[in-house]
Amino acid sequence: MCSQLCLVVVLLFCCGGAYCQSVQLLPKAVEIKSIERGVNGLVKPKVNFLISSLEKERFTKGDGFSEDMRFTSITVQGKPVTIGVSASHTGQKRYAIAVDGKRAETKDGPVESWKRDYTPFFIQLGDSNSSLPLYLRATGNPPIALRYFIPTYFEGEWAPEGTKPFRVAVYRQWAGDQDNGDSSAQLLMDLDGDTGYYFKSSSDEVRKLEEPFTILGNTYLASLAADRKTMQFSKVHAETPELTVLQMGTVAPDWSVHDLSGKSVRLSDFRGKYVFFDVWAAWCGPCVNEVPGIQKAHESYGDRVAVIGINIDRIINAPKEFSDEKKLTYTQLWADKEFNSEIARQYHIHSIPATFLVDPEGRLVSSGIRGEMLERTIAMAANPDTPEAKQFFEESRERFEAFARIDIMRVSGEKDKAIELLKSLQAKHTDPVGLAEIKRRLEYLEKS
Repeated sequence: MCSQLCLVVVLLFCCGGAYCQSVQLLPKAVEIKSIERGVNGLVKPKVNFLISSLEKERFTKGDGFSEDMRFTSITVQGKPVTIGVSASHTGQKRYAIAVDGKRAETKDGPVESWKRDYTPFFIQLGDSNSSLPLYLRATGNPPIALRYFIPTYFEGEWAPEGTKPFRVAVYRQWAGDQDNGDSSAQLLMDLDGDTGYYFKSSSDEVRKLEEPFTILGNTYLASLAADRKTMQFSKVHAETPELTVLQMGTVAPDWSVHDLSGKSVRLSDFRGKYVFFDVWAAWCGPCVNEVPGIQKAHESYGDRVAVIGINIDRIINAPKEFSDEKKLTYTQLWADKEFNSEIARQYHIHSIPATFLVDPEGRLVSSGIRGEMLERTIAMAANPDTPEAKQFFEESRERFEAFARIDIMRVSGEKDKAIELLKSLQAKHTDPVGLAEIKRRLEYLEKS
């Protein structure tokens, strides 16, 4: 597999002068941000029954497995892979895998035992730095059966008209050494630049290959060339839902929600000033933890920056009661339908709190702003023409882009390059809050 993001885009004019763009695809290990069981038939795992720990020696001589684990083994590209699974009294699973008898790597599954998410591993199959993703989900307590699959990707970069380039991939599913063929091929698009793909039924980031989709008013069709190493994008005439590309510096999607009296409110209503908005829910603990900081920032800078909370609870009484109880004075709006709300789709929101900053021209400036960085960012937006603010937002942009590249490096086994990039940021950045975030990520990488 290619261990670097070496991507080639070639523009072609074909089909009698019509738009046609070809993207060369290279093999890549790519992180899937979230997987639900059986979403639109994307996940078709194989199932192995787990054998008692008493028969452990049948599978491996490698160490790193605990005595209470149950085992199975699979073959991946000719290499034997041993998988051990144990479960706590709450049902949380712990997984351990060993390739070719080497020491096992361990990882815990979701804390909530009822969750159906798969737990990802990235396994080395040779001397190179490349890795292959393996997704596991065990059932039963003690564990009885193990579902697993190995997705493979061929990845490139594509820039629809009016956008910056973003990552695209063709996904085909393996199970063991069996390739499921073209019937499992999917088009993946990293529309929000977070370096991963969301496998959820509500996500815009996964589509059936050769299914039309629309971006910025243009409708495209993606297909694989005969060599299976080139993806071709062409324009077609079809009516399909508009997909949003969430990129820093581009115009933010114009959401439309309601205030707590039922009046319609749009993002564009605030054009001419900076807008900070927080998508949250009253049942979300981390969201509630951010509220005091948002209220404090509003009290300090609310005359120059529109500070807005957009609640996605299913009943309007939830934000009303919470706002009254906490005596909140910043604008409270309501979107309804939780993660199925339109704003969640527009802004690719799969977890909350989700925070965004939009400039007076309606361009997206920053996202994922929490903790100390939240008040610092709003303070800079309140005084945007100062040299300090200009440097702050330039450093914020650099960090956002660098963190995305670092996530790609981490998944691709390029840890040393990721550490080197973080150290270069650390050497030239000056903002204390930004430097603290760089330090935290650097310490995590060095210890992992």
